[in-house]
Amino acid sequence: MRFPGVQCVLKIRPGCATNTIEALWSGASRVSLGAPGLQGKRNVTDLNLCITSTCNCNCSFCCAGPFRDGPEQKMSVEDVARIASFASLSQLRGPRVTLSGGEPTLHPQLVEIAGVVRRASPTANIRLLTNLTCGQDVLSRLDPLNIGCVVNVGGYPGYSTDLQKTVRANLAFLRESRTFRWLWLAVTIVEADQDVEFLYEMLRGDRPQSIEALRLAISVPGQSFANRFPPESSFRLGEKYLEVVEQCHRIRPLFTYVNECFMDMCMMSEDVYAKLDPVVRNLRQYCAGAFDILPDFSMPWCFAFAGVPEMSIANLFDYRNLAEARAALQAKAGEMLRQLDRQCDTRRCTSVSCPGPCPATLYYRKYIKGDLPGQGGRE
Repeated sequence: MRFPGVQCVLKIRPGCATNTIEALWSGASRVSLGAPGLQGKRNVTDLNLCITSTCNCNCSFCCAGPFRDGPEQKMSVEDVARIASFASLSQLRGPRVTLSGGEPTLHPQLVEIAGVVRRASPTANIRLLTNLTCGQDVLSRLDPLNIGCVVNVGGYPGYSTDLQKTVRANLAFLRESRTFRWLWLAVTIVEADQDVEFLYEMLRGDRPQSIEALRLAISVPGQSFANRFPPESSFRLGEKYLEVVEQCHRIRPLFTYVNECFMDMCMMSEDVYAKLDPVVRNLRQYCAGAFDILPDFSMPWCFAFAGVPEMSIANLFDYRNLAEARAALQAKAGEMLRQLDRQCDTRRCTSVSCPGPCPATLYYRKYIKGDLPGQGGRE
């Protein structure tokens, strides 16, 4: 039985023979999070720095669009120090700071940048969002800075055998050295028949256990819309999401699952949602924006809107502080979302609590491909 208003922390015996999500978690309302600094939704103390546009992978789920494919951009150490001061980082209690890209480990001054953030806020929860294909010398130099790491390990069409070998070796190195404060894996569901065996392999080989959680998302269109998913298969993506969680549980009975991006009921059936909701944190949430800061000091609502003026701030420093810049972006985004509307056929929708489609999907439908029908389950 679920108790309204009560948050349950579920404990499962490692030897439990039951393998289905429905049987294991039917009575739980929430699974506790182990990694510090990543609990809950994004908030005003988050600082997301995209320190470079360079990347050595071509992931189908990436919505970086022209940021990744255009001329190289990167932040300098001085740029990061300026942003830290602008955001009053030293005055915030335990701010969450993400270093991403592109691929942040390709930035030649990554360690120095992380050091600037640490000095600006000794209590900051710093996380590195990476594909972990870097050299171990970079990882070793990050050790004194006490940061966390989220490693993308799924959804790489053409992900080379050599890169997989590098990731395996680096994960083994991290287990032995305990370089990072905490370690998560991440996977984005792009196709219903997606091969995520590499993720399962990493979990099976995690001995002694160092991986604390799995971050999941379903792909949505980015500005380049190279990763558009067919409307008729979107429910199948939700089913794939469930399959991944169930298989990970079979491998690791005691594990934490966190949904990264906005999820609506065009992507996942009510039945699948009902099975996952007690297990996956933040499964259904309103899109609150990511507020990624790019090297040119622009700030889009999220990467899917990089370069879209109606959903981005051209220059942070046109405002007095970060809070003011975010407020201005929220006002612009609010107006844009009113123009986009939900675009739902509510007469055919069976969901009674759906927050509406992803803003990037709405933008894609209206301005990029206006003849796109409603997502799976709507039409």
